Amino acid sequence: MEKFVIFEKAEWPLVIGTFTGQKADVANFDLYLEEMTALYHPKVPFSIIFDATHAKVLPPAMIKKQADWMENHQEIMVNYLSGIAYVIPSSIMRGILRAIFSLQKQPSPYTVVPDVQEARDWVNNLPGFSLTSTS
Repeated sequence: MEKFVIFEKAEWPLVIGTFTGQKADVANFDLYLEEMTALYHPKVPFSIIFDATHAKVLPPAMIKKQADWMENHQEIMVNYLSGIAYVIPSSIMRGILRAIFSLQKQPSPYTVVPDVQEARDWVNNLPGFSLTSTS
């Protein structure tokens, strides 16, 4: 199974989630949600940069599944997600994010930017958050 998103934690408390360009299916989308849930297990604040530069369009059922996950995990997101930066250069993909947020509001601070460096700059300026490396 090809992953839908690959999570890199080498810069913890910053997590980089990179969309692989693989089309979402039930198996890889469920794995992505399981891995998202696991990010919260340390129960310490962290931030995420989602690089959706190569993301594929999500079918409506998976948009709903993402919104449901956010609703079901709202409390841990509020408590542990310092902020999330979405790197989305495509207007179509920004529309998908808006569709998800129309079903379930993002409960933590977020921004949508066109490139990874802007995302890093935004995350690094979150209150109480500091990256040791911005390369």
